[in-house]
Amino acid sequence: MLVTTGEYDRNPYFRPTREDIQAHLLYLTELLHNYDQFEIALIDDHTYNLIHRTQFDIKGNHTVAIGVLPRSDARPKVELIAITEGTIVRAFQDYFDDIWERINPIYRDKQFVSSWIKDKLALL
Repeated sequence: MLVTTGEYDRNPYFRPTREDIQAHLLYLTELLHNYDQFEIALIDDHTYNLIHRTQFDIKGNHTVAIGVLPRSDARPKVELIAITEGTIVRAFQDYFDDIWERINPIYRDKQFVSSWIKDKLALL
């Protein structure tokens, strides 16, 4: 959505400039290139519909951070919930792994994703 509409899907209250979007995409390509453990995937509408209401980060094997987005312009603050209980963290990891494995391998391939991002950058 960021490239096509200029909006962050998870935060409709933030409207980045064209330069912000370019910087964001360029940074993603640098992360993909410089860090072996950094991975992102391109997803289709079906996968998006499965996961778009869930936003969380798994930090190592010890913490899940869940972002709670603002409900209106009047309260633009994002809240963060951190969970450190091991079985819950593992459940989130298992959920993520299941979704990741459902994504077509080509759309998880670092070179393919990086190339796709560079193509989008050229259009901006």
